[in-house]
Amino acid sequence: MKHLPLVLLLSICTLGILLLSGCQPTQELDTGRYTVLQGRRRNWQQTWPVDTSVKKVYILPQGDSLHVRDLRSARTWHFNSAETPMNVHLLRTEFDFDIYTSLFKIRGATTNVPSQFNTNFNALLYFGVKQKYIQLREVPTPANRLRNAFTYVGVTSGVVVGLGNAQITPTNTDMRTLQEYDGVVLSYGWALAYDVKRFNVGLALGTDYLLNGDRSIWIYNNQLWYAFIIGVNLN
Repeated sequence: MKHLPLVLLLSICTLGILLLSGCQPTQELDTGRYTVLQGRRRNWQQTWPVDTSVKKVYILPQGDSLHVRDLRSARTWHFNSAETPMNVHLLRTEFDFDIYTSLFKIRGATTNVPSQFNTNFNALLYFGVKQKYIQLREVPTPANRLRNAFTYVGVTSGVVVGLGNAQITPTNTDMRTLQEYDGVVLSYGWALAYDVKRFNVGLALGTDYLLNGDRSIWIYNNQLWYAFIIGVNLN
């Protein structure tokens, strides 16, 4: 429980960014496989030209046209997405590869050293699975007309690994060295992030492994840290 305030701090930071970013309509829909979801509201009704019994589809956008194929029966539908009223929820699962950096790390307190707030540089490769929850629906335009837009929320979870630096000092080596320098560390851990269009923001937890002989005296070697991360959405 001693790390609970640190986790709450990271959660508040992430929540603030998510609320600011929001879930904005976009005209982009990726080509690929989708699962058709049922709406959660009791009075919600699925609306689009595709048969309501279809659950697995392959969607190919081409300009304003959508080509939809049922993956079970191979039935196809072609319609203009800009003119056809739609209200449908979709789920897309895909492999995710991104580049992250941690804006800061928080290391827990030890016997002789209080909790640390570190802003050392880290470059992290991310490998995980992304879930995109998409709603195709009509939205009003400034001219008080309706148009179809694709609103989506993306959540991704996976592993991070990369290199960074960490300050080595007499304090964090229990006075077993008098040198002060920036050591190279191998960072690895787990991350959960929110997809904000071209960028991802989220939380990570992991450990650092010092890549020199002082790892045996560095008090943070292979010790858990918490981090707030931001990354570029490569795919």
